[in-house]
Amino acid sequence: MKFLNSTGLSVDLLQNVFQAIPEAVIIADPDLKIISTNRAFEQIFGWSGMESDGQLTAKLFGSDQAFNATVEKYYHPDLNDLEEYFITEYKRKNGDKFQGRTVANAMKNERGETIGFITIVRDLTPIDCEYHICKYRKLARPCIA
Repeated sequence: MKFLNSTGLSVDLLQNVFQAIPEAVIIADPDLKIISTNRAFEQIFGWSGMESDGQLTAKLFGSDQAFNATVEKYYHPDLNDLEEYFITEYKRKNGDKFQGRTVANAMKNERGETIGFITIVRDLTPIDCEYHICKYRKLARPCIA
């Protein structure tokens, strides 16, 4: 028998959905310390969940400037239902930098208090490579990545 939460959703189902998301998912507390990540986070960033838990999200950014600019605009308690994505520079565990398409949002409790942030990052490296391959081959139609 599966444990059901108060909404009737299976916790196992939610955990499986979280792990199946192909983009890196980062859950952070209000101080931007990493609480949880999914499998794609490990594949994209190279950090295991055990290595990243409790670390500041700043270590994921390509530079202090990228981190500070992103925090100022997207990571504050008043953030509500951000529907746009942004592109910023990130850094893998091995030091390689990459562009990531990012969606971030504040997570609120039932009283409207910010309890953390969720961030979803898509590594644009494969798309960028596909674009340049298509450009090099001078194809008449755009490539779909």
